[in-house]
Amino acid sequence: MTSVAGDFYDFVIATPQQPILLIADVSGRGVPTALFAFMVSLVGGSQRAHAADPSTSLFHMNAALCGNTPEQFVTAAYVHVDSAIHELRYADAAHARCCS
Repeated sequence: MTSVAGDFYDFVIATPQQPILLIADVSGRGVPTALFAFMVSLVGGSQRAHAADPSTSLFHMNAALCGNTPEQFVTAAYVHVDSAIHELRYADAAHARCCS
């Protein structure tokens, strides 16, 4: 159990032409970190409505996760690809206290 961690990536399909890639790292190791990483993945997948705006997606993810585990930090990259217009949008968020 001590070898599990919070690094992960996830693909979400907003539409067939608009995949999203979420890459994140939750601070720490062990089961609590892995469980929080799973929460980050679930919240990231729920952002389909904001898929074309990665910074808004990360903002809403932060709002949903804020206060759930005050000892955890998350660094994330959110990439939206629109193959119809050959465009990639990217936003990232670094380890920081939320709810400021």
